[in-house]
Amino acid sequence: MSSHAHYSKATLGGHPIHAMIIGLPIALYTTGIVALIVYAVRHDPFWYRASMTLVLAGVATALLAAVFGAIDLFFGIPRATRPRKTGVKHFGLQLLATILFAGAGFMMLGDWVGTPPAPAHLRVAAPLVIGLAGFVAMSVGAWLGWKMVQVEHVGVDITKVEAERANAAHPRASVERQHASPNR
Repeated sequence: MSSHAHYSKATLGGHPIHAMIIGLPIALYTTGIVALIVYAVRHDPFWYRASMTLVLAGVATALLAAVFGAIDLFFGIPRATRPRKTGVKHFGLQLLATILFAGAGFMMLGDWVGTPPAPAHLRVAAPLVIGLAGFVAMSVGAWLGWKMVQVEHVGVDITKVEAERANAAHPRASVERQHASPNR
């Protein structure tokens, strides 16, 4: 039995789809940046192509996660609640990160396709700086996503005992949860 609304609307077998997917872009972006740094040190085109592929795959999976996250955010979380405000910030930062990583990835793709894949022709500084800015946006956005789940219990069907503990730790959030209706 749930002690409050279970906000996820996009689920598979009762589990939020957004939560199933979000690990992919995080891992792909991170390894894409690492691969670009390895390329900068070793000048082996394999690492440039790996970075480009990882970053663009991260963008694709982030867009997929965004679809299910938007469904949960705009159709599952009641308006004028703390979780909704946190969710909008999370969504904005993750969208910014996706745009930055897409810019870095397509810049790398343009260099890879536009010239023979030789280390002298492949840019590193610009995609790396843009990717690192995207990584910062993604990290802050991911922290907000963590906050939505762990503090505000979005997408989590908690037990009555867990709800009592959460309400004791965050009394203001418990008042908002009591007034939040999943049907709004």
